[in-house]
Amino acid sequence: MTDRQFQILAILLAVIGVALIVLILLLLFGEGSEEAATTSTMASTTTAEPTTTSEATTTSSSTTSSTTSSTTTTSTSTTTTTTTIPPLALGADGIGGVKFGVPPDEAIEYATAFLGPPKDDSGWVDAFSKYGTCPAPEVRGVEWGGAEGWYGFALLFTKAETAHQPEGGEHFFSYYYLDGTDPEGLGTAEAIFIGSSLADLQSTYGADLEIFDDEIFGTTWFAERDFTAHRVLGGSMTGEERDDFVETINGGVGCGE
Repeated sequence: MTDRQFQILAILLAVIGVALIVLILLLLFGEGSEEAATTSTMASTTTAEPTTTSEATTTSSSTTSSTTSSTTTTSTSTTTTTTTIPPLALGADGIGGVKFGVPPDEAIEYATAFLGPPKDDSGWVDAFSKYGTCPAPEVRGVEWGGAEGWYGFALLFTKAETAHQPEGGEHFFSYYYLDGTDPEGLGTAEAIFIGSSLADLQSTYGADLEIFDDEIFGTTWFAERDFTAHRVLGGSMTGEERDDFVETINGGVGCGE
């Protein structure tokens, strides 16, 4: 081999060697980049997971707070109402849940539940008595309260014929309420009491109210007056001025003078 041929061969071998070295370096650096890229991607994914958990926790806390607030508001909504209507209401057809025509024992038991035991029971006496001239032949009065020797409230019973029962049947037919302090607080279903003014009566009963002077009983008021049906609600007053007031409350067709 000539010297020139030897030089050319040496140059070719040198070029091949350099090419091999470059190829090896490219392979080595290329694998490192891929691993770095893979590692970076995994780190990014791992970091995102705690962020998701934090968002879920914040949402749960907000919901719990809102629910608690709503429950507190609901629990404080309370309304209380009261009434001035008396429990033992005096009416044109009886007292409270007991109507004219019932047997004496039923009416007495009902009133006793509200007023306690009666002060006195006259038993069956002559129709002409302290209660007035009552339907013949006999009358019975059961009394509560009142001053010594008198009464504040009385239930009256008869054996005479009325709109409620035929003759001979003992029954409740009338009541008198004379003293607003003993027993205290009895009144009509419309909240008219002993001591209510004429103005109160007028505003309560309107055109149904009757006021007139009676030769025996003085100034008299009626909220209802149907003697045929024995439905009567009225009483006496101190006068006919607007500031005059109710003195008595009576129901049913009672006893005359």
